[in-house]
Amino acid sequence: MLHFEKKDLHNLNHAEAPYVSIYQYGKTDISSHPSDSSRVGLSKKGMMKLMSYWIEEGNLDDNDKQQIKEWLDQ
Repeated sequence: MLHFEKKDLHNLNHAEAPYVSIYQYGKTDISSHPSDSSRVGLSKKGMMKLMSYWIEEGNLDDNDKQQIKEWLDQ
C-alpha cells in the first residue's frame, strides 16, 4: 500500500489518509482512507488511460520525462 506525505498532495486535498494499492495484473485502488469502501478501482487499462491523459495535459517537464524513461528501463 502506498501512503502519501503532505508534500505529495494537492492543496485542495481533504482525504484523511489517502492511499493507493496496486494488485496483480495492474489493478489499482485509490481511496481517501485505507478502510474506505467507496474507493476508485481501476483496471490496468484504466490506469494506463489515466496516465496517458495526465501526460497529454502537459504535466511533465524534461527532467520528469527522463526519470520515467529510467524507471521503464529498469
